[in-house]
Amino acid sequence: MLGAEDAHHAEWGPGPTAAPLFIDELLCSLVGQAMKVHIVDDATRGLYGTGDVVEQYYCRFGLNEEHLPVLRAAGLEVAGVDRADNTTRIMRLATHPFFYLTLFVPQASSTPEAPHPIVTGYLEATLGPAVNR
Repeated sequence: MLGAEDAHHAEWGPGPTAAPLFIDELLCSLVGQAMKVHIVDDATRGLYGTGDVVEQYYCRFGLNEEHLPVLRAAGLEVAGVDRADNTTRIMRLATHPFFYLTLFVPQASSTPEAPHPIVTGYLEATLGPAVNR
């Protein structure tokens, strides 16, 4: 999609020196952290029903913010940012019916009694308007 055939992820170890590193190791691990996310996208705010949420993290990797311009040019929008440092935590492909990228794992905090809004949104997008009857 971006034309970066040799794009690389820091979790997989060192890649080719010229490989764009879209996912990089964070300065401090978020493993086990519950952190505030500010929702900055109207569609995502509609999923959550609010502008601020708390999400549980299980990783120590995040978006290399240097690549935001090329990601935005490809149609990805920043949908949520860390409340503390304004770094990207959620992105959304606006031209797709339901395509989200998150730094946290929505299904890990989802239960049948209290499904995560992104999980519910995915199911609604998949099943169509009949779900909302």
